[in-house]
Amino acid sequence: MKIEKVAKAWDWAKADLSHWKDVAPEAHYLAARWKETKKRRFLDFGAGLGRHSLFFQSLGFDVKAFDLSKEAVEELQRKGVSAIESDMHHVGYPDASFDCLLAYHVCSHTDEKGIRLVAKEIERLLDKDGEFYLDLCDKSGWMFTKSGYPKLDASTVISQEEGPEFGVPHFSASKEDIADIFKSFEIVSLEERISYDASFHENGRHFWILGRKK
Repeated sequence: MKIEKVAKAWDWAKADLSHWKDVAPEAHYLAARWKETKKRRFLDFGAGLGRHSLFFQSLGFDVKAFDLSKEAVEELQRKGVSAIESDMHHVGYPDASFDCLLAYHVCSHTDEKGIRLVAKEIERLLDKDGEFYLDLCDKSGWMFTKSGYPKLDASTVISQEEGPEFGVPHFSASKEDIADIFKSFEIVSLEERISYDASFHENGRHFWILGRKK
C-alpha cells in the first residue's frame, strides 16, 4: 500500500474536543527543558487543533505547525499559529528548521514503511543537537493484541472504532523496533506507560521517546 493511501486525517467533527484542549503534562516538562537548553524553534508535529502550539507560543518559542487535516490547519491559522497542511511522511519545511519537536499521539498513524519515513523526516527537520519527543503504540497493548482490527502489515492495524480515528492506521512497536527505527538518534529516555484514561481503552499502552539528533 502506498503512503498516500495510508495517510488519513482525523475527522475532528467526530472528536470529543474537551479531551484535546488541555495541554499535556509532558509539554510543561519539555518547555522547561528546552528553555534551559536555549532551544526556541519549535515544531508541533501533527498539531491537531493546536493546544501545544499555543502553549509553546505563549512561552516565547518560535512556533511552526502542520497537520494533515485541512480543518485543523485553518483552526490553527485562525488562532494565530503559523501552520501548513502537510503529511508527516513528507513535511513541507526546510532541512534543519527546528531545534525541538513534539509529536503527541501522531507518529503511530502510519505503517511499517511509513514510520521509517517519519523518523527520517524528523532527522531532516531537526538541527544538530535538536530534540524530539513522541509516542508510539506498544505491541503489547489492547489495540494490537486484542482488538481484532484488520491488519495492514505485521505491525499495523486499521482502527474500526467509531469516531475521529475510524479507518486510521495504527503502527505498534516493541523496544527492539524503536531501537532500530531511531538508531541514527541518541535515545535520551524511553518510557513504557499504561493509560487508564476513560476516553481510551483500558490497558492502552504507549512508548514515550525523548531523542536527540547526533
